[in-house]
Amino acid sequence: ADDHEGDFAQNSVNVGFSPFGSSISYGYAFSGQTNLQFTIGGLPSTELATFDIDGTDYSVTSGASWTGAFVNHRPVAGADWFRLNFGIGIGVIRNNFTDADGNTYDAVFSEAPVGYTGIGFGFRPKKGLQYGLDIGLLFGSGPTVTPGEGNTSDAADAIAASPLSADILPNFQLGIGWGF
Repeated sequence: ADDHEGDFAQNSVNVGFSPFGSSISYGYAFSGQTNLQFTIGGLPSTELATFDIDGTDYSVTSGASWTGAFVNHRPVAGADWFRLNFGIGIGVIRNNFTDADGNTYDAVFSEAPVGYTGIGFGFRPKKGLQYGLDIGLLFGSGPTVTPGEGNTSDAADAIAASPLSADILPNFQLGIGWGF
């Protein structure tokens, strides 16, 4: 059957929500199985939680701004709700760690580009309402951790070695959009 007939949506616009902030995307479907997606997103500086790193509690504030290009491929023709997703992202994730004494440390992920790979459910290439879930991994080289003035490099090294500063970061995104 011709992908360009009936309810096939060659274009789509959606919004998403992930740990790295909200985003807006434009998608162009080459076929019912493959589309290209361009996304911009970000997270205003937001206090996340308190984490124990090497016996010290840190309050963590995080912010991000990024853009990316992704390919979604539906490998099973009869299951257009299932996607493989891969692409690249460019941007920055900035985490600020503050201990109980007010000592601060910045962990900045700014390597460009980073790779992304994952799986997705939903966002069928159909006209009208679309929704989906993506689960994947960002692959980079981790952040540069810089201690604030007068703070110890030992604490910065502990933050750099923590899972919050990993080279591979998990991601999930919920989204809703419109195909046309």
